[in-house]
Amino acid sequence: MSHIYYGADLNNFGSLQLSMVTLFLMLMGDLEALDDMIVLNKTLSFFLFVLFITSMQFILMNMFIAFVSKSYTDEDNEYGRMSKPLADELKEHHWTIIVRDFVRKQLNRFCCGFLASKGKLIKGGSSITDASREV
Repeated sequence: MSHIYYGADLNNFGSLQLSMVTLFLMLMGDLEALDDMIVLNKTLSFFLFVLFITSMQFILMNMFIAFVSKSYTDEDNEYGRMSKPLADELKEHHWTIIVRDFVRKQLNRFCCGFLASKGKLIKGGSSITDASREV
């Protein structure tokens, strides 16, 4: 549209190729052509400029989101194909798992010691749940 309206008066829009290059430069921040456009028609130039920049920003943002989304999906699928033993090994070394196991061990030791002092001896391999069943 810029080529049709400004092509006869401005060298930057003289051919379709020059129009495309000029619009790309405007998108990158080179606004020298906009000054020439404003001299010819201020209202139409402003409208076309805002329309072009807004629509191109939406298109470029959608392309960026599509690339990031595809990369995330590819990585997520690759992680899902990872061998289960490696995934389990990673989970075992996570700090929350280590803290949880430590707390369970301390609770088991405390409860077993408490029940043993009441005369209820707990066999070596039993856990808290086994001790609570005996009570």
